[in-house]
Amino acid sequence: IDLPGVGAALTDLTGSTIQVALDAATRAVEEREGVPIGGDILVVAMGSLGGRELGYASDADVMFVHQPHAGASEKDVQTRATMVVQELRKLLSGSGPDPGLSLDADLRPEGKAGPLVRSVDSFRTYYERWALTWEFQALLRATPIAGPPELADAFLALIDPLRWPEGGITE
Repeated sequence: IDLPGVGAALTDLTGSTIQVALDAATRAVEEREGVPIGGDILVVAMGSLGGRELGYASDADVMFVHQPHAGASEKDVQTRATMVVQELRKLLSGSGPDPGLSLDADLRPEGKAGPLVRSVDSFRTYYERWALTWEFQALLRATPIAGPPELADAFLALIDPLRWPEGGITE
């Protein structure tokens, strides 16, 4: 296959791997904590992963989004979602017959200084108040890659007007 085909195939493989690992990490945290997560978790591909251009030596640039279920405490869901993401990263980075997969979350709001996982509302607040132009540009390749379609739709509804503003970007 040609080079774009390789990038697309590696992206599909990576997305499937992340989805399976997300499911396993969620189950592990729920078993360990003895309670459901209380919300949904979405992994959003960024960079070359989001653009379906992943290479063999690429890490996987991602952001993590959670959405509490009705009646669930956002603080509790935030805590458990963070545990799930930590478990996910541990599962994917382990040694085995294939190389580990590094999930790089540095493109998230506030980079390494920001929370590893944010709710949709927290993303909205950040983008409305503090986001810089480069952060909106980074969203151009943002593509939900693992998690429930309903949460993917909610996140895309938030970011689409930010990454493709009516009338284009300002000077």
